[in-house]
Amino acid sequence: SLSLRHPYCHEMAVRIVLRAIENSANRYKRYITPVLSMSIDFYVRMFVRVRTSPINVKASASKTALVYQSLGCDAFYLQPYGVIDYSRKNPKYKHSSGPPCNTTCEFTNSRLKVAGPIWSGKMHEVDFVQRVLKHVEANPKKYTTERRILGQLRVCETEIETPLYYTHKSLAHLFHTSVNIIKLRSAIINAGYRVSQSHADPSAIKTDASPMVI
Repeated sequence: SLSLRHPYCHEMAVRIVLRAIENSANRYKRYITPVLSMSIDFYVRMFVRVRTSPINVKASASKTALVYQSLGCDAFYLQPYGVIDYSRKNPKYKHSSGPPCNTTCEFTNSRLKVAGPIWSGKMHEVDFVQRVLKHVEANPKKYTTERRILGQLRVCETEIETPLYYTHKSLAHLFHTSVNIIKLRSAIINAGYRVSQSHADPSAIKTDASPMVI
């Protein structure tokens, strides 16, 4: 996979490794379910379940995507490898259609860089994260970095599954404004979209809103 030097690079690193694990598992008719995946300081750490199911291996393409990143602004687009059609009794696994954007950025008319492939599925399993939280809270002073562990887990618990994110600092620089991050997140929610923080960056704006909405 190819990475990008961009504010979301830490999450991208996690997703590149998850894709590599999934790719290796698929060779043996297995697939993965990430339960906790994090970028911490200078390293990444993932906890995944590996299960055997040739049918579920077919869904791997729908959890893999390329990233199109504008060179003139923060706009990015995801191109999944495949899609699953649930309109029939039995799911049908198909190629996806594309591309997800024009050959140039719709906002700045600049070129687009292509990176990936990355894992585009969920990085965390909420039930697992909550169980780990309860364990840490029930054993005070057992871990020297308890406060940091709890903080990171609580962010992971509420982090939406949409891949990658914008950052408040980068958007403020792009638009030459100093709008409050809380007000910005509230505006996105009021527009009907989901938004959350990211464990990888405290200034992250992780949302399912399109670049046009942002």
